[in-house]
Amino acid sequence: MTDNLHQRIGRIYAAFDAAEEQDMANLRAQALKSDRFVGGFQDFSGGLTPAEIENVAYSLIHNVTNVGNHARGWAKTNGKNPGLVDDAVKASFEIRVIMDLSNRDKHGPPRDRGHSRRSPTLVDVRRVLELRTGSEKGSSVGMTLNADGTPRIVGSGSAKAVLTGRVLDDEGSFIGDFDSLVRAAVGHWEQLLRQLGALPTLA
Repeated sequence: MTDNLHQRIGRIYAAFDAAEEQDMANLRAQALKSDRFVGGFQDFSGGLTPAEIENVAYSLIHNVTNVGNHARGWAKTNGKNPGLVDDAVKASFEIRVIMDLSNRDKHGPPRDRGHSRRSPTLVDVRRVLELRTGSEKGSSVGMTLNADGTPRIVGSGSAKAVLTGRVLDDEGSFIGDFDSLVRAAVGHWEQLLRQLGALPTLA
């Protein structure tokens, strides 16, 4: 059962990897030419279709949601309190939002506004370029395009294309950025699994 939980976490990070692209050669802009102008269009999709990008997002959503049931099973088998899983869900708004997104994808909009009481929905799923400065003082990072449309990162920072989107409630209000919400939910699950003893504690 412990191996199964490790596999679940591994699948989540594999889905993160599938959602990201660090090789700028795979993020070439699309050339746009006419009799009047020459330009380019860059969406950082890396050749993935909107449906493929959305499929990656929901793979993440379902894998994150499924951790809860497997954690309960592990707790019962190993003499731990399965109620700690429910406590973790109650304590994490992000986990509840991701669970609601999973249930909405499977069953449609909830009648009771779901675990989060916000009836969340995921919209505008896409990949965007994330630029990060380095840890050293004065670090900077920017992007230009080479002649072939390949992004060129300048400065001492890093860059990668990440999957994101907007999570809205049933009144259209912004709940949060998908990437931030799902990463926070994973972090809370990992914290619970270490508390249960299903994952090694951090030094």
